[in-house]
Amino acid sequence: MAPNRWPTQGPVHPTSPRGREDITPDLVPESLVPPVVPSLPSARARPALHRPRRRSGNNSSSGGDPTRPWPLGPAVPRGSMEVGMRVVRGLDWKWGNQDDGDGHVGTVVEIGRQGSTTTPDKTVVVQWDSGTRTNYRTGYQGSYDLLLYDNAQIGVRHSNIICDSCKKHGIMGMRWKCKVCFDYDLCTQCYMNNKHDLGHAFERYETAHSQP
Repeated sequence: MAPNRWPTQGPVHPTSPRGREDITPDLVPESLVPPVVPSLPSARARPALHRPRRRSGNNSSSGGDPTRPWPLGPAVPRGSMEVGMRVVRGLDWKWGNQDDGDGHVGTVVEIGRQGSTTTPDKTVVVQWDSGTRTNYRTGYQGSYDLLLYDNAQIGVRHSNIICDSCKKHGIMGMRWKCKVCFDYDLCTQCYMNNKHDLGHAFERYETAHSQP
């Protein structure tokens, strides 16, 4: 698939052959997300075609409507995006169904670099599980097309933390800590499958040393 265009001048026009608008031309010098991090196996996030998320209750890491919380924060901080991370469409997404629809997952396969005309700095290339492969903004022009869905694929592990639902020792990927219950943690799979009180807020830890 042809890469998304990154114009440097001119107004915004809905002229893309795929029906998407051109990116706003003004560059902003310059946090998962545009949406890009490599997720390895080709498989959808869930059987149903819905964005992976808890269905109700407050979520301190979502920052949105408590009845429709996001699985992660609005963007991965700059420099945090790595090849292999799994991502979904994010807050600034405007590329139609390039990802095969809301809730589908892709893997970051390339990180943008300075001097590139197709994948500049603050962008990434994502391989969607549906087969499409193209680039997205991860801070470019102040926009974030992606949300981080899972980082277990790059070896992130919380060695001394046990998931209180599935009882696996050493949570892989992101750790979800209940803000209401004492010393209660979930792995991403159990969190997304609503294995705890939906009315409880959670803190999300992307790595063993990160802050919620």
